[in-house]
Amino acid sequence: RPLAMRLGLNSGPAVVGNMGSARRFDYTAMGDTMNLAARLEGACKIYGVPILAGEETYERVKDELAARLVDRVRVVGKSRPVSIYEIAGARAVLEAAGLEKLAAFERARRAFLDRDWAGAAELFGRLAGDGPAAVYLERCRRFQADPPPADWDGVFDLKQK
Repeated sequence: RPLAMRLGLNSGPAVVGNMGSARRFDYTAMGDTMNLAARLEGACKIYGVPILAGEETYERVKDELAARLVDRVRVVGKSRPVSIYEIAGARAVLEAAGLEKLAAFERARRAFLDRDWAGAAELFGRLAGDGPAAVYLERCRRFQADPPPADWDGVFDLKQK
């Protein structure tokens, strides 16, 4: 059977080690870095992708790995938005078609952020079978019917953990 899993990758400081008391303890990692990684793992389900990485991780791997900016989100319990990236694969291995798909998604995302809901919907619609494109296509349809306020910042609030 094929194995499927979701990964939330984030880089930064964390408290790591045995935590607890003499009666019960576990080896674990804690802190904001780990919290965001856990939120990214959960967001993989929303966007239909296997791997999402935070900004710091993306900065560390962007020269070797191709990735796309999937969204800017505010996670539960935080007010500062973060950019989240889908890791597509090693740049040296990814074929031209894969790189073009990333570029096509970015063109559609730009149209979305420019409030060109119809144009963005058309571009996202061309990316059939792509999880993040499907998420944005639904947002385009929603915003065509009920546009966001003038001060909309393009950030999506992740309301679930």
